[in-house]
Amino acid sequence: MIAASALPRPGLRFSLRGKIVALVVGLVLVSTVMMSLNSYNKARDRELLIALQGIDAVAASGARSLERVLDQMVSDARILADLAPVPYLIAPAGAGDAVTDRQGITADLWRSRLSEVFVNVIEKRPHYTHVRLIGRRDAWRVVARVNQTERGAAIVAAQTLQSTGRAPYIALLREETRTNGFFARVTDQIESGFVTSGPTLRYVQPVTDAAGRLMGAIVINADYAAVLRAANLPLQPGTRVTVVNGSGDTMILTPETPHPRLLRANRAAAPQQGPASAGHASVGDERRIAGTPDGIVLSKIIRAPEDERRFALRAETETSTATLLQRAQSQLRHNLLTSALMVASSGLIALVAGMRLTDPLVSLHRRIASGQTAPEATARFYQNRDEIGDLARAFSSLFEELMRKTRHAMAIFENAAIAIVVIDRHGRLADVNPAACALFGRPAERMVGLPLVVVLPGAATHPVLSGQGRELPDGPIEMTGIGPGGASVTLEVTLRCADGASDGQSIAILRDVTEIRRGQEEVARLLLRLRQSSQELDQFAYVASHDLKAPLRVIDNASRWLGEDLEPYLTDDTRESLDLLRSRVHRMERLLDDLLAHSRVGRTSIDTELVRGDKLIDDVIALLDDNSGIRLEVGPGFDAIEVPRMPLTTVLTNLLNNAIRHHDRPQGCARIEVRSVADGKEFIVSDDGPGIAPDYHDKIFQIFQTLKPRDQMESSGIGLAIVKKYVDLSGGRITVTSDGPRGTTFRVFWPNAASLSRDAERLAS
Repeated sequence: MIAASALPRPGLRFSLRGKIVALVVGLVLVSTVMMSLNSYNKARDRELLIALQGIDAVAASGARSLERVLDQMVSDARILADLAPVPYLIAPAGAGDAVTDRQGITADLWRSRLSEVFVNVIEKRPHYTHVRLIGRRDAWRVVARVNQTERGAAIVAAQTLQSTGRAPYIALLREETRTNGFFARVTDQIESGFVTSGPTLRYVQPVTDAAGRLMGAIVINADYAAVLRAANLPLQPGTRVTVVNGSGDTMILTPETPHPRLLRANRAAAPQQGPASAGHASVGDERRIAGTPDGIVLSKIIRAPEDERRFALRAETETSTATLLQRAQSQLRHNLLTSALMVASSGLIALVAGMRLTDPLVSLHRRIASGQTAPEATARFYQNRDEIGDLARAFSSLFEELMRKTRHAMAIFENAAIAIVVIDRHGRLADVNPAACALFGRPAERMVGLPLVVVLPGAATHPVLSGQGRELPDGPIEMTGIGPGGASVTLEVTLRCADGASDGQSIAILRDVTEIRRGQEEVARLLLRLRQSSQELDQFAYVASHDLKAPLRVIDNASRWLGEDLEPYLTDDTRESLDLLRSRVHRMERLLDDLLAHSRVGRTSIDTELVRGDKLIDDVIALLDDNSGIRLEVGPGFDAIEVPRMPLTTVLTNLLNNAIRHHDRPQGCARIEVRSVADGKEFIVSDDGPGIAPDYHDKIFQIFQTLKPRDQMESSGIGLAIVKKYVDLSGGRITVTSDGPRGTTFRVFWPNAASLSRDAERLAS
């Protein structure tokens, strides 16, 4: 028992009560203020980080959008530079003024055709102002030009075309030692000494001849402001993007200004040094982040040229401070209001507790002194805010801390934008978040407890997902899931172990990649369209060949009828002329046949039936030209191999016919051999006819190339070109060995079918 004198006197209650009230209010006030400030700092840092990531993403996306528009100009210019009329129109003086090719096409007709192509480009690219072809002749005179007008594309008359030798981009073109194109510095468009339009972006694509000499250039002019608008930069609320070029022209884009205006720089002032000087920066300087009084600015260099005469572009993405700290300040106000309420309520509670503090202390002292156990003594005072309830409140505090952590984890789980599911060791769904419910189109109560294979059928074959193993894969795996309405969705599944789980649970993070796969299917569809276009081109070549043969047949028949009707009146000269005419007609027919065969190589399907080598040789011998006087020797080993009948029959036939036709002696020998090598077969065709000088070893495989004039040796010059094309398409290779005076050997490596399959699988992957 505790003596009565040891108990606290009533007079001490008020003093203790005041101290408790002051202590509680002070602690609550200080702690809530510190928590509010700490929470505000964390929220501010978090928002700043999110904002930096956001503007970085906006800047990167904007840069890609601008690059796509600029790359489009580059692609258009390169395609135009490769068009057939271009080299004829800008050929050196005297080479392209009259009839420019064997078909009798004039320069005016070439210019008309090229202008039609320019019109198509202008109509598809509304931000292009005009497209020109400039030749090096006549002080870099414009050869063809199409303008963008209010009424559409307009072809400029040839007699009004001017010289451009004094243009700055022409000076750059002269200095250019490479064949690559370039963007010139943005300047006003000047015609005949007058400014005809505002800031203009030009792309110059040099055109060279076969020897690499500069002949001219394709120049595409685009309205600089329209180019920026065509990029359609992505913008977010509170974000502003400023685009500046090397001339100082500025365009400010915000979500509130869907059609921004271009702020032009003073052309008379000194050149702007912002984006131009950035062209000398290193790769690490192409992205800079800086703080300003109004917010954060991310500066990203999009085009950094070698000097100030070329196109430069920089984009600055800015987010205001108000936007950055809006959520953090809102949270601070909420925390301060909560703190005030907590201080008021804590003061009231402390006042009431202080008034009743002494009675519980005395009562507790008496119960302990009377011999009651601690649980019994404290049970009555569990809710008291004093020392009596410390133990109970300690347990309560521990429980609340555990609950706080649980709520924090659940908030992340419930609000995650990506689907997350918890899988138990039996392969069943232990928990799912709302994103997973939306992904599979089922409420949580209908998913928890289900086997994972119900919504992810492919899980049945996976050890971890089916509950049969614990070894997690290193990276994501792709599976097909069942989405809303039974629709099939393609998912990328990443597995992680649930740390701290005692029942062997694992976590699966599911990402819907259906659209990505659809995009890949779209690529495959476009490839199919490309193949269809190739088939249409082959059909066109076939029809064109037959249409060209029709007049040749008429000429052949007419010359033959003339010879028969005028036989009594023909002289030796006229008879020789008629024979020459018919021989040229037959040569043209063979040339058309060979051209059609060459165009079909790789475009049409061929019979890939496997046959024995000796059967292949029989087919080849049956297809050979008249080989009287030429002894054909076949080496051993053909009966022991199997090879595709086509196109190998065509390849070997052309090689042997080439040896027979070009033999210069009444008697000769041609030999064909085969041997097995790594991953294929090597066919060797040799003869003892005239050799081929080493300088012509590559030339003979080019189309229309012959070593003798056609009047001496009747040949289209396409046979070896067909051989080379077939061999290249099959993945093989062909070489020629000859010292020049006598004898030639062709070696053809033809890969095995298994080797071709491996190459195809490697290309597909």
